[in-house]
Amino acid sequence: MTVERNFKRFFESISSELQATQNRIRDLIGSAHWGTEGSYKEIILREIIKRHLPEVFHVGTGFASGTASTSHQTDILITDKKHPTYFKQHDLRVVPCEAVCCTVEVKTRVNGRSEFEKICEKACDDIEAIRRENLLNRPKTGIFVFNYSGEIDDETILHTIGNSTRGDENRVINYVCFGDKKFIRFWERGNSVNSPVNGSVWHMYEIENLAPAYLITNIIVDLAWSETFTYAEQWFPLEAGKERNRTLYLGWDANEAKEF
Repeated sequence: MTVERNFKRFFESISSELQATQNRIRDLIGSAHWGTEGSYKEIILREIIKRHLPEVFHVGTGFASGTASTSHQTDILITDKKHPTYFKQHDLRVVPCEAVCCTVEVKTRVNGRSEFEKICEKACDDIEAIRRENLLNRPKTGIFVFNYSGEIDDETILHTIGNSTRGDENRVINYVCFGDKKFIRFWERGNSVNSPVNGSVWHMYEIENLAPAYLITNIIVDLAWSETFTYAEQWFPLEAGKERNRTLYLGWDANEAKEF
């Protein structure tokens, strides 16, 4: 019997894997030790990213140390292996800022705006310091939220991300995943994706069961880009791409999010 390839279903399985792991841990530990549950989510997400990135990258956790300060511990720290490392043991790394390629903060749950503001501020503070010392390789940064309450709506999510930059491009958050269907991506040139904004803009997408996979594949494409890279359905399985699933956008200098 011939089995047809289905890349969309393959990437949907990433969301299912993350959800299944979350449920397994909860079934085992109940309501106790929620910090442990969060740690396992970070590990599972790191392992999924590690599967797909080229071997020239290391995917772990740790700190970026610069001339003026050291970052908070980053849940997912992706580094370039060709750079020296201050310290390494298992997946833990302490690296110079120039080794950093991407950072991702992983959160089990966000219950409201004030909580999300703190998460964004921390991510922006850390990536700003890293980018100011990493002039050759402008690192990316993202936030992955497994679950969130209805107390934070889509417009608030976008505004919180935008306000956290304080008008400084060094503080830009490139990717945000909320649950299994909301994905936000920052575009430096909106005209490259037919955005209503020609310049810098965030787009929000509703992509059922695919948001985690799109965060992962956007990181992979951005870090591993080469002239031979093909934007095939293997990486972006939605017909005509995710741009058909856009819901809101927020321009760099805009005061409000708008619908497409």
